[in-house]
Formats: sequence, structure tokens, C-alpha cells
Amino acid sequence: LWNGRLPRRCAGRYTESEKWRCYFGYRLYPTLKTPVYIVQFMFDVAQLTADNVGPPVHKEQWQYIHQLGLDIKESLKNVSAVFAPACMSHIMLMKRDWNQVTVGQVTLPQSIYCWESSKSQRKGYRCRGGSGKRRHRRKQTTTSQPSVSKSPLNESTSDNPLADAPKHKKKRKKNKKRRRNRRKRKRKNKGMRERRSLKPWLDNIPNEICRRRLVDSCQWPQCNSACPKLVNPLTGVEVDVVDLLVQLGIEPAAFANTLGIDINRLHTMSHDKLIRRLAQ
Repeated sequence: LWNGRLPRRCAGRYTESEKWRCYFGYRLYPTLKTPVYIVQFMFDVAQLTADNVGPPVHKEQWQYIHQLGLDIKESLKNVSAVFAPACMSHIMLMKRDWNQVTVGQVTLPQSIYCWESSKSQRKGYRCRGGSGKRRHRRKQTTTSQPSVSKSPLNESTSDNPLADAPKHKKKRKKNKKRRRNRRKRKRKNKGMRERRSLKPWLDNIPNEICRRRLVDSCQWPQCNSACPKLVNPLTGVEVDVVDLLVQLGIEPAAFANTLGIDINRLHTMSHDKLIRRLAQ
């Protein structure tokens, strides 16, 4: 259906009729050698649709969703770099507020930047660039090459039949390779300059932000206050937290007692305050 190209290491574990299993991340991930950063909503709407759960408006559906979150969290145990907020949503990067979602007060852009930079440091990609003498010598070598003036031997093949001689073909090939190497050096130097400019910012980031595993600890859908708003598909209205608790099978009175507050106060608490209590 997708005509996808599966990694050989994973595909080799299955027969031809079962290679489709490699499309599931938890089966594919252990076979990968390239570092991968996983971004995953704990309550993935696409997975719920595939499981034919339907819009979550009944207690049984909410219970199934809650269990799905636990299963996804379990599947991420062996992942070294992950950003997994406890939200009911899908395709984070296509949402307008994707950079506002946080886990432990760390945004996805911050986390990816720290992860990418730490990988670059370990592999030696980060900005050394050599000593000043080396750079100066390289510059002298580049600029001291004599310029080649146009002559009949350097003109196009249409004007000069000798241009196709083996000697000139070899020269053109060498010049082409030199230009290609020069472009590569420029790209590499540009990346090193960008990393140098970002280094002071990276050095000032607290260590708690530069964590590779960011998985929400709370167990309920939408218990992260930075989640995209959850809307009732039948009414188009944002789901009230107390209603959500009822649909999850939690008695509001028992929940209020657990929090040590009166039931009336529970009903008057703001959305954000209740979310913070759920996250504890």
C-alpha cells in the first residue's frame, strides 16, 4: 500500500508476508543504528481510530484510552531520546502551537536542540576548525593559484575540437572535483560558524532542561496543562475536567476527598488548577 522501504536489519527478522511488522515503531527501533529522537503523544488519536474506539464520550472508551497511555509509556522504556506528553492528539509538528507543548517545563524545540548538540559534541562535529595558522595557510594556497586566462584550449568543445583530447578531459574533471570540494568546505564552515554562535546559549541551559527522556509522569489524558485543547467531537466545546473525571469512572466526591478539598470547591476550581492537581 505505502511502497515503503524498510530497513534491512528489521526486514531480515521476518518472512516476506510479515515484514509489515517493521512499520510499528517498537519493533523497528531496536534494529536501528542511527540515533533517533522519538516524539509521541501518549494518547495517540490515530491509534484510537485504528482500534475503532471512536470519539471518547463514554466511560468504557475513556478506560480504554487510559490503558493505551500506559501501554505506550511501557513501549518507550528502552528508548534513549523521547518527548512524550500525556495528551490526546496526533501529528504534533503539524499543529500551530507545536512549540508550546512542554514536558516538565521543557519544550520540544529545546529538547531536540540539546539532544542534537550533545550528539554533535560526542561525534566531534562541533566547531574546532583548526588553528589560525592552518586556516591562513589554506587561504594562501587557495588564493595563490595562478588564474588561467582564456585561450583556445579552454573554450567550449563546439569552438575547439582539441578540447575533447584526453589531456583536457582530465583537466576539466580535476577542476570540477576542486569546485565540488570547495563547495563542501563552505557548507562545513557555515555549519561550524552556526554552532559557534549557539554555543554560549547552550552552555547556559540548566542540566535539567537537557534531558534526553521527557515522558509525562501523570497517567490521565490531558493531565498536562500544555496539551492542545481537547474538544467534545459532538458539541465542539472544550471538555470540562470534572466531566472528564466522571467519564473516566472517577467519582468527583472521592477525587475531592483525595485532594483534601470540598466538592463545591472542586467544581469552582479553574481548568489549570485541576490539571495541575491531576499531574501530581
